[in-house]
Amino acid sequence: MAALLVLLTGCPETRTCSDDTCPSGQVCGAGGCEPLAPPSATGDLGRFTSVTLTAEGRRVIATYDATHTNLVLAIERSDGALDKRIVDGFTVQDRKVVDRDAGKWPSLALDELNTLHLTWYDASSGQLRYASSPLESPRFVAETVDGGAVDRGAYTSLALSSDRLPSVAYRDRTERTLRYAARDAAGAWTTELVPACTGDGCDSEVAADYGEYARLVVINDKPRIVFFDRANGTLKLAEQVAGEWAVSVLDGDGATQSDVGRFAAVAVDSNERLAVAYFDGNRGALRLYRDSDQGTFPVVVDDGAYWQGEPNSGTARKALVGQHPSIVIDDKDNAVIVYLDATGLHLKLARVAGDQVAELRSLTLPAGGHIGLAREGSQGTLLGAYGAWLQGQAPRTRLELFTIVGQSEAP
Repeated sequence: MAALLVLLTGCPETRTCSDDTCPSGQVCGAGGCEPLAPPSATGDLGRFTSVTLTAEGRRVIATYDATHTNLVLAIERSDGALDKRIVDGFTVQDRKVVDRDAGKWPSLALDELNTLHLTWYDASSGQLRYASSPLESPRFVAETVDGGAVDRGAYTSLALSSDRLPSVAYRDRTERTLRYAARDAAGAWTTELVPACTGDGCDSEVAADYGEYARLVVINDKPRIVFFDRANGTLKLAEQVAGEWAVSVLDGDGATQSDVGRFAAVAVDSNERLAVAYFDGNRGALRLYRDSDQGTFPVVVDDGAYWQGEPNSGTARKALVGQHPSIVIDDKDNAVIVYLDATGLHLKLARVAGDQVAELRSLTLPAGGHIGLAREGSQGTLLGAYGAWLQGQAPRTRLELFTIVGQSEAP
């Protein structure tokens, strides 16, 4: 009978391993010890969104998964679908995948060799992280740029020099200051403190609290950093002059309760002049600063005023506008800004020629924040992505893609 039972059931399965005998980072599979699979599921995407374009005009998006606290890279295919990859937000300990919080404030850039550069904030360790990889087959190996002993790396903003070397502006959350890091050709990073102000007008009695909404551009291989000085409620610019930092106020009077400069977004025009869109919290308005030989800056782009009913005969109302702006420069050197109308619960678009608002209109896109925007080619098509709020489920978001061609926009 025992022999018959063996014939009916076959030989018992023989396993050549067990999880306990596999090396760290591996588990027992059908073929023996195998690498532990990284996480692949994504949740609420769209916060802290950064967007760039490939040479073919496909979107490359870095964004934060608020559900799983992961950094997610999404690459648009030719059919419009997204290939998603989790870059950070987990670690392997022995034979388990352990969650971390890593991926807020990502910033990315794609160089002419099709290498993708990416920085982000690791909240679990208080570190600024950087990685690069060929876009065709992303394999990111992250390195720590700064932080750990102190909490550094929030509000990261990445830029590349003419020889494709990365530099980063970011905030020190422990000291509440602004920092700058640059990588040399040998791969070594240098980091330094950027002062809140320079010159005779500095007030040493004001406690430091600056560096939020840092935005870095490199012009003629010199870094220029726009940032919000919370202690003074002003928008500031730090730039290197003869190897030293010079800091100036772009907007805001520094008065008590001043709130000018949050949500800063930057672009550079064809003459390598700076353009900055930002939120005026004192007036609930969108403002624009530009380096210019003509016109008067800064200017109010949208003050939120509108009529309920017929213009000039209905009721004058005031909307809260200007948060989460993203800015690009069109082929005529006009500033084009997409931003949030928090009262109307939709996005808006403004086009500014010189210091005059040439176009101001509402978009049929749902409300949301963390807008990333890029311009494709000479036709001026705008490609963007952001975190659209799920109706009735705030603060939940979904990653929303949109395209604006001339007067129309499409999801």
